[in-house]
Amino acid sequence: MNSSGRLGECIKAYKSLRKSFLQSQLKRLRFEELNTGCSTRRCEWDMLKVKMELWIQVSKICVKILFRREKQLCEQIFEGLGDNAVKDECFVGTVHDFAVDLFHFAQEMSMSNQPSERMETILGVYEAFVWVRPSVDALFNSVPGEEVIQICTETLSRIENDVGRMLHDFEDTVLRGISDVSHNRGEVHELTEYVMKQIDIIVRNKRLLTSLIKSTPSLDFGDLIIPRGDLMDSHNRSFLELHLILIIVVLQRNLKKKSEFFQDPSLRQLFIMNNVRYIVQRIEGSNELQEMIGDSYLKKLNENVKLAMTNYQSSTCSKFLTCFEEPGLYITRCFRYRPSRTAVRRRLKAFNDAFEDIQLLHSVWTIPDLQLRDDIRVSMCEKLVPAYKNFLEKFSSNPEIRLILNKYTKHSAEDLQALVLENLFAHTEIIA
Repeated sequence: MNSSGRLGECIKAYKSLRKSFLQSQLKRLRFEELNTGCSTRRCEWDMLKVKMELWIQVSKICVKILFRREKQLCEQIFEGLGDNAVKDECFVGTVHDFAVDLFHFAQEMSMSNQPSERMETILGVYEAFVWVRPSVDALFNSVPGEEVIQICTETLSRIENDVGRMLHDFEDTVLRGISDVSHNRGEVHELTEYVMKQIDIIVRNKRLLTSLIKSTPSLDFGDLIIPRGDLMDSHNRSFLELHLILIIVVLQRNLKKKSEFFQDPSLRQLFIMNNVRYIVQRIEGSNELQEMIGDSYLKKLNENVKLAMTNYQSSTCSKFLTCFEEPGLYITRCFRYRPSRTAVRRRLKAFNDAFEDIQLLHSVWTIPDLQLRDDIRVSMCEKLVPAYKNFLEKFSSNPEIRLILNKYTKHSAEDLQALVLENLFAHTEIIA
């Protein structure tokens, strides 16, 4: 047909026949479902996720098998002409519309502005795209194929930018996340659990995200700018690692803000301690995450746990220890320095109130880390029980004060020990 000047008819017939065959093959792959039903911007997430998972499989088969086979067939049939332009025209003319439709779906998805919790599914599409991209470049490396390569280039760039946007949105959500704390007993907050699950997803996709994230995280959240020093040794960190540390930094800021809803200062510190301890445990439970966070920042987190633990003990113990302090217990009468019955009575009543407060409230508070709970119990017991024993023994030899002790002492030193070692955080046993 070429020698008789009818090559154009041959090419036209070839493309028509191969398009029909290719369409039948794609129909078996459910190709038409990608661009039917609804657009990616208006589609319900469940349906869109199914389409994205379908796209991942279809894109690999199309590029690696069907399109490649069409390219090989064109080269075989039109080899004798010695004109690459004819081969390119036949191949691109056959697969062009299908290729554009295939990559148009990914292009639409990249502009759908999905929330950060859907990042892993988006990354699945991106990974498939990156995997087929070298083959796309090789197959469409011609003038007729320029449009397909341009669509791929633009789409990949959009997905990369969108993932960066998702990370910053996630950081902003963590910083400003609003959720109820009114019934909290100091346990790990749902926001903390959610954030650490999302961090697990980031770690699972470390390889992809490390290549995607090409700039330091923004520390400007509009009404708040995070000090760069909060990121610790930032000059030794990859961009992705800095994002992870920033997420934990803003999470702690949010938790501190939530703790202010608690009127009891002891519960504030317990809440902070439990949540930061949970973060530490999740980091220590993953070698990869621990390596990304780094020893220096992990050490900082452990210091925050210890500080909250110390503050909790100080706030709780002070309710008892102030009852035993000597200032205000003695008066001078007839040139003699002796204990005041009124002051001792007032101190015993204050001790009883503190005892009942701890018995009522702190018993339903919780420390999920049982070792940490036991450490706090023992430490508080060592501070409180000897001080209480000393207080009672100091006045037991005074007949007048002994009468007051007998009347107003509701709890023995053994009761205080049992309260601290057995009753404190007893609710933990139920949920552990």
